[in-house]
Amino acid sequence: MPPAPQWRTATSLTSREHRGADFTDTEHGFDVARADLLKSPQVAAALTALLREHEASR
Repeated sequence: MPPAPQWRTATSLTSREHRGADFTDTEHGFDVARADLLKSPQVAAALTALLREHEASR
């Protein structure tokens, strides 16, 4: 399934296997396996920071 045009404005958090997938204009790549992406402390910290930035800008 091709990416939807709205995905361009999203931010992606990608594993080493999917870096540069070009789904979004803003990508944060992590040197972790795809299977470990959602349990990575670094990814959790990055997501927390992104959510805080988003809340602060509202």
